[in-house]
Amino acid sequence: MMPSTTLYAQQGDTVDLVCLRHYGDTRLVEAVFDANPGLAALGHRLPLGTPVTLPERVVTPTPGYRLWE
Repeated sequence: MMPSTTLYAQQGDTVDLVCLRHYGDTRLVEAVFDANPGLAALGHRLPLGTPVTLPERVVTPTPGYRLWE
């Protein structure tokens, strides 16, 4: 199980805005929806105070290349 953080939606929040504020980008929107079954059914704008579980961001290292060995 991945560690997570729970935030509560502010007035006018959307899932992508919550991701942008928490992670600094919106690439984890799908992971947030996966961690919050039923969240999409609440509509585009989240109701004020809706708990949103934000999974830990997992950074996968990109393989590097060596020009000289």
